[in-house]
Amino acid sequence: MTKLRPRILLLSASDFNNDSRLQRIHGHVETVYSNVTTVAYGEAASDQNKLLSPIPVRSLFVRLLDVSKMLLSRALPNKYLLQMLATRHITKDLRNNSFHCDNEHPFDFVIVKHWTNLPIAMLLSGTPNIWLDVNEVFEAEHDNSKLWQLIYKPVIIRLLKLASPRIILRSATSLEQIKYMQDETVLHLPNTKKPRVSNRKISQKGEPIKLLYHGLVTTNRSLETAIKALQQCGRSDLELTIRGNGKQNYIRSLKDLVDQLNLTSRVHFEPSIENSKLIETASHYDIGLCLFANHSKQLMLAEPNKIYEYMAAGLGIIASETPTMKRMVEAQKIGQITEISNNQINALSQILKDLSHEQISVWQENSYAQASKTWSEDYDWPKLDLSLKQIQQTLEQTLNKK
Repeated sequence: MTKLRPRILLLSASDFNNDSRLQRIHGHVETVYSNVTTVAYGEAASDQNKLLSPIPVRSLFVRLLDVSKMLLSRALPNKYLLQMLATRHITKDLRNNSFHCDNEHPFDFVIVKHWTNLPIAMLLSGTPNIWLDVNEVFEAEHDNSKLWQLIYKPVIIRLLKLASPRIILRSATSLEQIKYMQDETVLHLPNTKKPRVSNRKISQKGEPIKLLYHGLVTTNRSLETAIKALQQCGRSDLELTIRGNGKQNYIRSLKDLVDQLNLTSRVHFEPSIENSKLIETASHYDIGLCLFANHSKQLMLAEPNKIYEYMAAGLGIIASETPTMKRMVEAQKIGQITEISNNQINALSQILKDLSHEQISVWQENSYAQASKTWSEDYDWPKLDLSLKQIQQTLEQTLNKK
């Protein structure tokens, strides 16, 4: 009898071109299984193994419609809840591509990135098993928002309970997330990044100290704190670049704050850049900032991409005092952590005031060395290999019994 190969779907609402984790999962699963199709967003041309759609534009009307669907789905029976969530604007193209492939040949296993795609996976024919890639604590992702708690949170909790019997593996980036999900089968897949090997900036006396924040420009990243601390520390040799996209009203409020504090020559705003250039561009700075407000369990358990990106660029890091930051930044001597409290501006201001080029250069060397170490240890994902092979054996036994 011919040994059948499981057919795998990797389903994500991410941009395939800019999501390095998504690319790595596709490549690794393809190596083990050979028969994997990724359905995601992206501008690159689709091929037989990757079905990519343009990222949908979400107008105010579409956003209100999506919120309405979330709200209405709370009162629906399970079957209709899944159908309602699968037809949200953000998942419509992904649903169509997934169903088209599934109609041609049903999938045996689905890898789902983010809760938004769980309804699609659960509506596929043949009820395939699910691997959920847990980059967030979904039910607490935006717990600082009353709207989130009222509309999204109850639906997500219900959805996760519905999906739980089908989920045979979860993966998380943070060891703290794994401890939080202690009753689950969870695999630690850190978001390590490949180090940049040449032309790194090493902090030198007499040069300005260049601080960088890159990522989503949003209210829970303590950017106001960074700007106020920069002014309060009293040093004129520090510059801050905030690189990323966000809501225009919020970015405007940050720029107004910069104007009020007379920091326009020292605080620069830049749009986000493509993922492939992120680490190289960051390597021209001295220190990366990763400051979180204590708004949700998700933030307190997070292991942010930017930490690994800063490390791969050889930056010292100033980060908030969370369990992950203590383990990664303080313990590895690649930077300094600052308290999360009402006094955070004072604490960060003191750190900036005490910075020296000698200390920064030590952080930079340690950071780059740690990036090289984590990359060499994690890139081949030996634990993932073992887990995939175990899953493969189970699926093949099931398939060959049919």
